[in-house]
Amino acid sequence: MAETVKRVNITLPSEEVERIHEMVREGRYPPASSFVTEAVRERLAEADAHDMLVAVLRQIGGEPTDADRAWVDDALRLADEVSAQAHAGAA
Repeated sequence: MAETVKRVNITLPSEEVERIHEMVREGRYPPASSFVTEAVRERLAEADAHDMLVAVLRQIGGEPTDADRAWVDDALRLADEVSAQAHAGAA
């Protein structure tokens, strides 16, 4: 089944736009929209993972404390760093 898409306009700093265009020219992404689509999907996945971890904390111990939420944020940040290192090593 084809994915329904909508066009949106975004504003980015010029330097970031140039970096995206450079990656497209290098063949790392087909069009710039693919780069933005992937970034949005990754951020949505992070938000889902965060919500899931908070839900687990609620199930096992009630409402998460600020320390619990900080732990979740640190765990997700570490996962991002490991993923980025793995992608850098594969490139």
